[in-house]
Amino acid sequence: MSNQERDEIVKLFKLYTKDIFGVAYYVLKDKAMANDIIMDVFEVLLKQDSLDHIDNKKAWLLGTARFLSIAKFKKKIKTQYGLEHNNIQEKFMEIEDSEAPIIKNANEEQLISQLALLKPRQSKCVESYYLKGLSYQQIADKENLSLKEVKSYIQNGKRNLRIKLEKLVKL
Repeated sequence: MSNQERDEIVKLFKLYTKDIFGVAYYVLKDKAMANDIIMDVFEVLLKQDSLDHIDNKKAWLLGTARFLSIAKFKKKIKTQYGLEHNNIQEKFMEIEDSEAPIIKNANEEQLISQLALLKPRQSKCVESYYLKGLSYQQIADKENLSLKEVKSYIQNGKRNLRIKLEKLVKL
């Protein structure tokens, strides 16, 4: 890699650090992990032989940030809920409503990536209920919500998860 390309990487770092942080924080909801993603993206960029093959550098950087963020989120979820050897679909098997078929048929990666894209409260309530096995009351106490709010976040989260998974399947 030439000095000119290294200078360009420094310029890109200065220009897009906040954008990359925003993408990573949106997925991870964790500032420290989002900052790690910034470094990871530029490590990937530095490993490139040349920058000539990248036409739209901003899109490439943000796409790489999103990919790395989702990968880190998957790893975080698996370790956080002890799912290294378990299948996430099993945790969702108890869903017995209209969302059930699409959610049960989704693969683990699809579930985790789409769960990360739900609104924060919906994601947290769905994760707590289905992955951690907490009751509505436990979630309400933990999140300082009413029982009605918890039920609503879970129902809306399941519906939005189903919609996101359906869109993913159509692609």
